[in-house]
Amino acid sequence: MATKIFSFPVRGQRWCFSAIVPDVPAGKYSSVVTLSQLWERLQSLPQFTDRAELMESFASTKMQTKWSDLGAQPSGSIRHKVFSVGQNLLNRLPAEEQFLKKVPKDTPKVELIFPSSLNPRLVRRRLRHLAHYGTVYHRRLMYGSISLLPFTVLLGILPIPNVVFFWNIFRAHSHWSALQSSTRLKLLLTEGEDEALTSETKGASKNSSSTQKPSWVFKPSRELDSMVKPADVSAGVMQPSTVSAISKTFGLNSEEVLRWIASKK
Repeated sequence: MATKIFSFPVRGQRWCFSAIVPDVPAGKYSSVVTLSQLWERLQSLPQFTDRAELMESFASTKMQTKWSDLGAQPSGSIRHKVFSVGQNLLNRLPAEEQFLKKVPKDTPKVELIFPSSLNPRLVRRRLRHLAHYGTVYHRRLMYGSISLLPFTVLLGILPIPNVVFFWNIFRAHSHWSALQSSTRLKLLLTEGEDEALTSETKGASKNSSSTQKPSWVFKPSRELDSMVKPADVSAGVMQPSTVSAISKTFGLNSEEVLRWIASKK
């Protein structure tokens, strides 16, 4: 199933990229929930890549469970305060990182949906630049987070929860996830660079979509163009009412769109 990526300007030259991922069945390692099950499965997997995927799936599930447990603690407790501080930090993460992490690392195809008045090649070029930047940026920070792990482990001798260690673990995993997604996205958008054609730019029939590169396809939207009005946005900022209308119409997360607008980049 293709991943739909919406792209449109929101503030001057600042664009928003938001992904809608199709529902997929539970992962093949979702049944591994205990350390004993993890050890048994690791012994049965001969390939290193499969073992790494299993460990990543297991760690992600445990992290999400622990985080949910913190959020469920009574308000005013130390654990809930830790959750609140962590949630504030999460809300400050760059919009680019949040977007890249949402794109599945094994997605077979992307559909680029954008206002019909925009140049399709410009849309793809901007998204490919974002993916290329992500591969460089998140690889560097991932290695940095990993190198700090031995030092944050030492903080475990203190009689308080080692929040720094767990935050560092989370950031290392977050950068790894964004790196995997950006690498995949860059690969898909680079394939068949000169072959892709669109029915909008060539006036072809509906069946002409078969001439486009299978890894990515343009989907210009007149409805999105009438709501965004790129020419007006380039001179100002998209209004919250417009963000709400677009999010409701296309099923986007309005908070994600607002994060792109608020970003200083």
